[in-house]
Amino acid sequence: MMLLASRGWQSGLGEHSYYTFGGALRCDLAAQRPKLYFAALAMADAILDKMSRLGFLPVLHHGMPENYYKAILHLRTAADFAKLESMLSSASDFAALPDKSFAALLLHGDDEGKQPEAEDDPEPPALAPLLPGLAPELQDQLLLHRNIAAVLQGVPASSVDLRSATSATVDGHKLTAHFDNMSHSSGKQRCYIRCPSAHHHACFKYSVVERFADEGDASAWLMAWAAHARDKPATFTKQQHGQYVPDAAAISVIRPLVRDEADA
Repeated sequence: MMLLASRGWQSGLGEHSYYTFGGALRCDLAAQRPKLYFAALAMADAILDKMSRLGFLPVLHHGMPENYYKAILHLRTAADFAKLESMLSSASDFAALPDKSFAALLLHGDDEGKQPEAEDDPEPPALAPLLPGLAPELQDQLLLHRNIAAVLQGVPASSVDLRSATSATVDGHKLTAHFDNMSHSSGKQRCYIRCPSAHHHACFKYSVVERFADEGDASAWLMAWAAHARDKPATFTKQQHGQYVPDAAAISVIRPLVRDEADA
C-alpha cells in the first residue's frame, strides 16, 4: 500500500468503479482488500497493455473477488481473456460474481487444477468484436480503447473504427494523428496520437475534434504534445507527459506542416 501511495494512488474510490489508461489514481486502500488487488494496481498499466494488445477492453475493476485479480495477473491468451470478458459482460453486477467463477478461469482442465507452463502471447488477433451484452458506457469505452490499441500497435485503420489520418514531419521525425468514424454513442469525432518516446510504455493522447477549429488544428495540438516527449530523458515520466498541455507557440510551428496522409 505504501508503494501505491508513493506512485500517486489515493484512497477513496468516489465514482471510480474501475481504472483504465490515464484514469484517476483512486483505489480502495483498506487493509481488508485482497493482497492481489494491490499487486494488480501496482502492475496496472502492464496488465491493461496486455489486454489492449490482445484486443480487449483495458479495464481493471475495483471491489472484485480475489481470484478476479489473480486472473488478470496470470491470464495470457486471447482465448482466456475472451472468457473473462464474456463473464463480465453477462453480469449485471460485476462485484456479485462469485470468486469461484474467476478461479475456474485459472483451471485448464487437468484434475489437479494446475496451471500449464507459461505460453508466449500470440500475435494479436483482429481486434475483438464489440460485445452485445455490455452497457452502452462500456461499449463506448471498448470502442475507444480498440482505437487506442490500434494506434499503439499500428493496426491498419480499415480493421477498426479509424477512418482518416494526418501527418507532419517535425524535426526530422514523422508524427501521425488518427481520427475515428464517430460510431460511438456520443456522436463526437475523436482524434488520437501515439507518444514517440522510447521511455514511455503504452503512452498516447486523444481528444474530441469539436474542441478545435478543424482537423488540422486538432492534429497540430496532438503532434505538439507528442513532439514534446521525443527527445526528453528517461527522467521525464509518462505521467508528466500526460499532464503536458501544448502552448500556442508550439502548435503554431506545427500547424503549417500538417498534411492529410493521402496527400503526404
